[in-house]
Amino acid sequence: MSKLYDVYCYLKKSSKEDNVLYLFKSGIFLLFIDKDAIIASDILGLKLTNLTNDVVKCGFPSSSLEKYSRILSHCNYSVKVIDPSSQIIFTYKQYEANDKAMQLLKDLSNIDIDNCSISEAYELLENYKNRAENILY
Repeated sequence: MSKLYDVYCYLKKSSKEDNVLYLFKSGIFLLFIDKDAIIASDILGLKLTNLTNDVVKCGFPSSSLEKYSRILSHCNYSVKVIDPSSQIIFTYKQYEANDKAMQLLKDLSNIDIDNCSISEAYELLENYKNRAENILY
């Protein structure tokens, strides 16, 4: 069986909530597994495919998270995003904020400060300040 499926089974067994759907980060995609995939597929109109011979999955690119989270926010399900690489469970909003923060840090680390004029540096700071405020609020 898949490692994601093992984590999924553990979370389902240990959860006290019946209305939680687990969404797994897998590369640039977010995936629902097994029974959660069947529910999400029905709600979101996503195509089911096989994870294994016995287990189905469905998903979407991470870049579409906002679109699908809006749709799911009107349902009776709570969605938790699982990032197996960090072993952290996020709500949609936490996952989105974390993703934006990581992108902001990546962009900051790529600045060539030695070839930046004072006015360019000021514009960069203003831009990053605005991006950071959007993450926080």
